[in-house]
Amino acid sequence: MFVEGVKLALSEDLQRQIDRLVTTTAGRWRVSENRKALEALICFKTFKKAWEFMNLVADKASKEKHHPEWCNVYNKVFIRWTTHSSSAISGKDVQMAIFCDEQANALGALQETPFESSLGSLLRPITEA
Repeated sequence: MFVEGVKLALSEDLQRQIDRLVTTTAGRWRVSENRKALEALICFKTFKKAWEFMNLVADKASKEKHHPEWCNVYNKVFIRWTTHSSSAISGKDVQMAIFCDEQANALGALQETPFESSLGSLLRPITEA
C-alpha cells in the first residue's frame, strides 16, 4: 500500500486506513513530509464554525489523551496528528484524524484549494507578526 508514493512501515490495516483517509477526503488529509504525521487544512464558512470544530476536537483530545499540533486563522484550521514517541503514524493519529474529518463534515467544512498554497496563506499572518 502506498500513501503519496511512499510506503510506510505500518500494519496493513493501519496503512489501509491512512490510504482511505488520504484518498477519500478530497485532498484534505495528507501524510507529512517526514512521514510521521497526518496533516489537514480545514476551512469553514465562518470563524465561529472553525472555533466550534476546535472545541469539539479539544474535548475529544482530552478524553483520548492525544493532542494535536494546530493553528487557526479566521475560518481556517491547520491540524497535525503525530505521536512523538513513535517513529511512524500511530493508530491514535488515524483515529483522531477520522474524528476530525467527521466533525468537519458535520459542521459544513468547505472544499479547499490545494494544500500547499492554502497552508502558506494561513501561516503568513503568523510568521509576519
